[in-house]
Amino acid sequence: MGTKDRSRESTPAVIADLYEIPEVYDLLHAPGTLRDVSLCRRLRRRYARGPAAEGLAWIEPGCGTGRYVIALANAGCEAVGIDLSESMIAFARRRAERRRSERGSATFHVGDMESMESAVGRGRFDGALNLINSIRHLMTDRSLDRHLASAAGVLRPGGVYIVGISMAMYGHESPTEDVWRASRGSASVVQVVQYDPPTASRGSAARVERVYSHITMTTPARQREYVSSYTLRCYSRGQWMGAIERSPLRLAAVVDESGREIDVPELGYGIYVLRRPLGR
Repeated sequence: MGTKDRSRESTPAVIADLYEIPEVYDLLHAPGTLRDVSLCRRLRRRYARGPAAEGLAWIEPGCGTGRYVIALANAGCEAVGIDLSESMIAFARRRAERRRSERGSATFHVGDMESMESAVGRGRFDGALNLINSIRHLMTDRSLDRHLASAAGVLRPGGVYIVGISMAMYGHESPTEDVWRASRGSASVVQVVQYDPPTASRGSAARVERVYSHITMTTPARQREYVSSYTLRCYSRGQWMGAIERSPLRLAAVVDESGREIDVPELGYGIYVLRRPLGR
């Protein structure tokens, strides 16, 4: 018969918004940060035009704990993050202060993705990034249109906005599950995520993917569990391309996670390089 390990305290699962536990969010999302930043910098050099092709100013809407912004600063860039969550921005500022770079700068603002100019001004940035479906937290077409217009407003002419987003095929997708693992020092985290896709493009529940998350955070002293759920806005290929066409930005390229150019996918994840035209 086994014996119970009494050295680690286990607590009941807590219903928690992941954005209100930034230390867990940051640990969970840390893997791949440097790879993603390296890819975005390559894409900016490849697809930006004019002075923006050589610039070092970046902005991340929906920056969360600021991991990309801080990595850009460490690479010598002037990087700015914006997020609506005060707890995330407070965490990002503390982290940036601890890891202050001598090569670049990391600055954070509490602000809205739909009106970034009010926080950072116009025509200031050479590149912007919004990866891993973060843009799908904007839950209406009107919000997306405003956001893309705001992104164009904060970019210099020729600058690029790099957006990672998954396409949907309504009625052709099944529920799926992912398991994510990460560790830092003696702490480890496991997240089990279940995705319930939309079944139609119209109706009361249309264009909404429901996401259910169960996180287990383990340290030498205790084990904690967090459960949450949230929704994401869905886009078919036609809906997403239509949004780009309505915006002041233009599609420069679609690439996969290695940076290789691909066709616009009907289903699944792609990275879209949107460019503010020169002369605008």
